[in-house]
Amino acid sequence: TAATMPTPEGSGDSCQEEIVAGAQQSRRNVAGAMGGGGGGAAVEERNRRMERRSGGRHCTTVMLTNVPKFLTQGALISLFEDLTACMRGAFDFFYCPWDPQEDCNLGYAIINFFSRTVAAEFEQQWSK
Repeated sequence: TAATMPTPEGSGDSCQEEIVAGAQQSRRNVAGAMGGGGGGAAVEERNRRMERRSGGRHCTTVMLTNVPKFLTQGALISLFEDLTACMRGAFDFFYCPWDPQEDCNLGYAIINFFSRTVAAEFEQQWSK
């Protein structure tokens, strides 16, 4: 079992509550398929809640992968702010680690936005 600590529902920090709830739902589905347990109305209610959640993002933190290694932290922020109007002044944390021996970034970045809507808009624009 994985040791995870879910954030309070709707806190918008990490989507851990969605991951944990999804794993718990998967376990229930397997148990139900194997002849285990009841609770049909409760399972249906949980399924409805999960469908509503997945439609609207609850996360404010985005992890970018496959970042070109030649981009510096400043260049990456400038690129995002120039090409994504919703990002200008809308984030409070940016992390793109730099490897001084190789003189390049490590290929990923993490951005935390102030609101879920901006994070979802950013994700929609850059996930293409």
